[in-house]
Formats: sequence, structure tokens, C-alpha cells
Amino acid sequence: MRLSNIFESLLREEDYRGRHTAPDESNGFPMTNLEDCYGDDVYTYNCERYFGTNQGFDNESCSVIRAAKDKPNAKIKIYRAVPDLNDDIDINSGDWVTISKKYAKLHGDSNLDGKYKIISKVVYAKQLYSECNSIHEWGYY
Repeated sequence: MRLSNIFESLLREEDYRGRHTAPDESNGFPMTNLEDCYGDDVYTYNCERYFGTNQGFDNESCSVIRAAKDKPNAKIKIYRAVPDLNDDIDINSGDWVTISKKYAKLHGDSNLDGKYKIISKVVYAKQLYSECNSIHEWGYY
């Protein structure tokens, strides 16, 4: 592989990953047990009111969170907006993801200048971790 191809590949990976590291089991809270960071309300119908953003996708994320409570093997569809580089990009361990397709679209429109595609994958709830600053953003491991 030529040096220019290696450099180009590294640039694409940085664009894809971003600079802020996603939470994991050492520094995040699992989707299946969020009471220690959000309190019990995150699993009730107060989720949208207390932790939402009022941008039209709160119900989507809260519904997934409620369905995952105490169910580590619950299947969850995750999404990620990635640069549209005409490459096969997959969601990988360590990536930031969302449980709302609408949120992924918002992220692509605002952070990737509309030059993106949304990819998805089905994973287990036990593989998703939160920093507890957004019900829409998760670390996937």
C-alpha cells in the first residue's frame, strides 16, 4: 500500500470515529441499568419530559430505553451517521451510536454537512453504555 493511501485511510477513520471517546463499561452506565445516573424516571413515561430535547425523537429513544430495562439480551437497533466516502463502513466496537434514526439524521445534517449516510446494526442492550448526558448518544462495545 502506498503511503498516500495509508494517510488517506487514517484520515477517513478519524472522520468516522471523531475525537471524543465513547463510554464503555469502565466509565459509562449500561442501558439495562441507568438508575444510578438518571434515576428511576428514565424508565418511566417521564423520560421524555425530564431527559429529552423536544426535537421530535425523544419518544423513539425513551421507548428503546424502557424496553431494555433489566434485559441485557434485548435486541436494539443502533444507528450512526458516517461520512459518505463510498466505502464500506461498519459500526465497530468503540463507536458512538444512537438508538434514534432521527437523531442520526440530525447529527449527519449538522456535523457532516449533509454529506453522510446512515448505517445501522442490531446489537444487544448489554453492549450499549451512556455518559448520562444524553439519552440519544451511546457507546457501543
